[in-house]
Amino acid sequence: MTRAASIVALAVVLAGPAGAAEKKLVYYGWDVRDTAWVAAHWQEMERQPFDGVAVSVAVDRVAWARGRTDTTNQLGWNVFGARAFGPDDVALALADLRRPRWTRFTENFLPVCPSADAELRGFAWDDDARWRVVLGNWRTVVGLARAAGLRGILLDPEGYGARLFATGAPELVRRRGRELMAAAQEVYPDLTVLTLEAYSLALRDPQDYARYPAFLDGMLEAAGPSTRVVDGFEDGAGYRTPAEFAAGRRDVRERGQALSAVPELYRRSVAVGFGLWLDHGGPARWSADAPERNYFTPAALETALREALAASDRYVWLYSQAPRPFAGGGLPDAYRAAIVAARGG
Repeated sequence: MTRAASIVALAVVLAGPAGAAEKKLVYYGWDVRDTAWVAAHWQEMERQPFDGVAVSVAVDRVAWARGRTDTTNQLGWNVFGARAFGPDDVALALADLRRPRWTRFTENFLPVCPSADAELRGFAWDDDARWRVVLGNWRTVVGLARAAGLRGILLDPEGYGARLFATGAPELVRRRGRELMAAAQEVYPDLTVLTLEAYSLALRDPQDYARYPAFLDGMLEAAGPSTRVVDGFEDGAGYRTPAEFAAGRRDVRERGQALSAVPELYRRSVAVGFGLWLDHGGPARWSADAPERNYFTPAALETALREALAASDRYVWLYSQAPRPFAGGGLPDAYRAAIVAARGG
């Protein structure tokens, strides 16, 4: 890339939030659907007020159809596992994802969760044989995203019973991150990695995620100029005020950057995003019939979403457990209206 092009790329990131028309809202929650369901229902999905979703890939499609939809049967939760997956394993999923003719849902992602207890068993950063399996699985998932016309990967780094990023030699973990992104660049050079949290996760929990910044630094070192890593800032899932979102933006742009050993690459490639938890506190605290009692009333959600979109560089993701936008009867009318209003109608 020429020096002039580098300056332009850097200016895009530093210029601040993009215009309202360029902001995107992605759904990722308990109502995430699998590729077969998406292939059959994509037109009705596009009636929901989003720009895209995360889509699960079933490992065993027959078992999935019979109700085994837990994370052990989701490809994204097995990327760091011991089983190797190749193109033949995702051929039917690719056929599913090529069926929709999206007009609104242009920001679709494949979720990857590397730190799940059952799937991560036996993993060690210095196990080269296991790492070759991981790299192959990662190429398969990223290649599937590219071939299917999806925007990229939604990376959930949270430790679900495992502490992947708590230990390991920092330079080794950094090298693994570099190798992972290098593999992605081979098959998808303009990839977007929408992380639920990037460096901001280490700000919130520096013990369990002590090596996460090194891993991300490695990814940035191998990322090309067209690749973006979005810090989805899950820590702000309950934010409601402009001051909170402004502080969250500073956390990503300034405090997060301070954790990086490659700040110039951070400024080039890391973008600010936000996550909002619609039924904040969980299903037990959610009432569709008495929305005035919810943490996010429709009015509060409208305000929060408007502020989140304004403070983000491009992406906001909406999480929910009880409200099911797709297979669960749709969003309550008042919340759907709030989302539409927050986005300017």
